[in-house]
Amino acid sequence: MINAALVGSLSAVNRHTYALQKIQDIRITCRWISTGIQESAHEADTGIICTNPDSIVANSDSVIVTDPGSFCSSVVISALRHARHTFLYPSVVRSVNEANQLIKLSHEANVILKCGHVGNTSIHGLLKALPDIDSISMVELQHYSLISNV
Repeated sequence: MINAALVGSLSAVNRHTYALQKIQDIRITCRWISTGIQESAHEADTGIICTNPDSIVANSDSVIVTDPGSFCSSVVISALRHARHTFLYPSVVRSVNEANQLIKLSHEANVILKCGHVGNTSIHGLLKALPDIDSISMVELQHYSLISNV
């Protein structure tokens, strides 16, 4: 059984809840709604406010983050520091430097970090965007979005 936490907009959290409930070995431990500029999130079912990202990832094996914003970014960093598998949308990552830091944290924690969503873009754009592809042994591409320095 995999325990998953969802963090993001109400519509994205509801979409993921609907999809994940169909998978037998996944249990949704919490559903947190965050709207970008807030430094907090509220629990979708109870309305409890959370300002500490560590409490969101504490009871989960994995975290799905769907929206940009400082709180969502804090949740991603907290999840990786607590060795949780992390899945996030490209809009969560604001710069190449941030992407590199997240990759480094995931390697240190030996967990999965995936960034993407369903799309129809090929791998050619990704290969052009990556500065050094010699050290990459495998790329799983779900969707490519250009990440630029902010």
